[in-house]
Amino acid sequence: MAKLKVMIVDDDPDILELIKATLEEEYEVMTASLGNEAIEKLRKEVPDLLVLDYVLPDLHGPEICKILRKDPLLVHLPVLMLTGKGEIEDKVKGLESGADDYMVKPFSPQELSARVRMLIRR
Repeated sequence: MAKLKVMIVDDDPDILELIKATLEEEYEVMTASLGNEAIEKLRKEVPDLLVLDYVLPDLHGPEICKILRKDPLLVHLPVLMLTGKGEIEDKVKGLESGADDYMVKPFSPQELSARVRMLIRR
């Protein structure tokens, strides 16, 4: 049986590798370090879930979520925003832009895995 697929978007190579290591035993993992790169890859191959950083060098996570929610191909893609931005205003902005869940760094790999499983189950 084929593994479900998760895309991780983060511009910090260490965080990207940590998330990848956390998820790759259970999922096939795609990665991107820029928002535009992620959107391009998502339109070619739609994963089962997107783990998205809030702050990226080109497009921020909320902007990416708004783009995804307007794209018929990607409108239903579950999005977990994983970010260092932990203020209530940031959480609200992330969720209102279309993210399905929001986690603040530093994070527990076990909690990340549990949230990914929960979002994919939906």
